[in-house]
Amino acid sequence: LIKDFFSDLDIWKNYIEFLFEVKNLENNENVHNIIEPKEGLNKSMQVLSKKNQLDIMSWYGQLLYKYNQKEEARNMFDNILKNFPKRKDIWFVYIDKEIKFGKNIDKVRQIFDKMFEIKFKVNDLKSIMKKFLEFEKQNCKDEKEFLKAQEKTKEILAKRMNKKEEKNEEEENEEE
Repeated sequence: LIKDFFSDLDIWKNYIEFLFEVKNLENNENVHNIIEPKEGLNKSMQVLSKKNQLDIMSWYGQLLYKYNQKEEARNMFDNILKNFPKRKDIWFVYIDKEIKFGKNIDKVRQIFDKMFEIKFKVNDLKSIMKKFLEFEKQNCKDEKEFLKAQEKTKEILAKRMNKKEEKNEEEENEEE
């Protein structure tokens, strides 16, 4: 299939997932000529469009989480987000997978902190804060900790709004 439909993202996703499944079979001595999932990813990167390359890398990272390769998955998402820091959707996938498979609350908080450093649009920032507060509500030990998280989001939003106002004032001064 990949030879005939080499530019089809879904076929590559299924193929790479197949490679993970075969690799994780308990009795895989009967499977000799199957390549590693990483090799499948590399092959897909050679033929897919730029947009699809990002999608397949994200999918590969999700499969790494699913097949209990957490550190490699974290590295994959960190590399993706280093190159595409404003891709909120990928940040959310990373957070969701870390919550589900990583089960490391401190790591999720670190990811949110990295996210808050990025200069997202205000509407995007609000949805990020909503997700952050939902996470904190579920994972805070007590009410004080949750209130502290709420204060943090208010400070970040206020700081961002002040920067936006300063930028608008500078633009108005330049026009005059």
